[in-house]
Amino acid sequence: MRWRCVCVVVVVDGLSRAALGQASFNGLGQFPGFPQGTYVGGVSNDGQVVVGWAARTSPSSHSIGLVWRNGAWSALPEPLPNQPYHARAASQDGSAIAGATGWPWGSDNRACAWRGEGAYSGGPGSPTISVDITHDGELIAVGDIWGSKTFIWNPTSGTTVDYTMTRFVASRFAKQAKTIAGSMEIFGFGGVLSLLDPSTLVLTVLPWRNEYSRPAAANADASQLVQGLWSYDTADPTARREYPFLLYDISNDGSVIIGQFDYEPMLWTEAGGAISLRCALGRFGISTVAWQFASDFSIRCSGDGLTIVGNGTNPQGQAEGWIARFPFIPHAADFDASGFVDTDDYDAFVAAFNAGDWQADFDASGFVDTDDFDAFVHAFEEGC
Repeated sequence: MRWRCVCVVVVVDGLSRAALGQASFNGLGQFPGFPQGTYVGGVSNDGQVVVGWAARTSPSSHSIGLVWRNGAWSALPEPLPNQPYHARAASQDGSAIAGATGWPWGSDNRACAWRGEGAYSGGPGSPTISVDITHDGELIAVGDIWGSKTFIWNPTSGTTVDYTMTRFVASRFAKQAKTIAGSMEIFGFGGVLSLLDPSTLVLTVLPWRNEYSRPAAANADASQLVQGLWSYDTADPTARREYPFLLYDISNDGSVIIGQFDYEPMLWTEAGGAISLRCALGRFGISTVAWQFASDFSIRCSGDGLTIVGNGTNPQGQAEGWIARFPFIPHAADFDASGFVDTDDYDAFVAAFNAGDWQADFDASGFVDTDDFDAFVHAFEEGC
């Protein structure tokens, strides 16, 4: 079968690939003495700081909260002596961190926090975990492990506001506003997307019932929210937009949305549509075929949507967090990551496909086959 290119369109300003920059993908490394691996909990809004934990099961089950800066993990101070702990969220610049004491998958957790060199234990309720932290690090959203309670905790002053009676379940703070995205159950029928502003105590319920009650995430000012397969415009709550994968996070301006489909991290932009993380990195010549990505809610992005973190299994078979950085999110058919969709992309894909090159695995299935060719042609024609 022969295909004919019908048009050429520039999808970003006319810059060379060198001028646009190069992407990167790196494992975040292991932590000595914790052979069960390292795990990502969150990333700062500026994309420079990652928080998480390292785990071991021998000689006893234990975890230690970690912060990743300047290319290396370091341990956070113990909130409680000789107790396991972990970190789950970071402020704008990573100077304030939220987490919990207890084993990450345990039932004895209690919210905790770090600011500077200090650790704060004794968060509200038990068992609870820190769900997220405001961009200024002042407030922490705390939930119980069963997803039925919500508290707003100021670890510095020790004050707590209990929202349990609202039946609201916190999920994520808006990236630059003290507004929480979450869900609540109405008459036991699934979940609906909600907004909660701790400063005014206003609870807004969007008129959509959603079988994916959590997680939810909001852009900088909470004008856009994502949950399940949909995004919502809070100025027009009767409208929503559906996507071909589960949505986990959104950039400050709402131009980049990330999520997951069948273990594969996914990216979406208005200009380029949906593309898997593997394929987006492949456009820059970076192979992740030796990595297995984890199927969990850990995938997070920075405020600009160009730094993405998550969990997986590295080529050595160890659990390890990872970080990917992009100069821009390429269109699915921008095969050479030039910033253009043109005949060069078509020719490059056909050459890779005929050679059986891994970069021609357009649908990230692990195989190079006719499904990849058909999917590329469809994306190419849409790009034109």
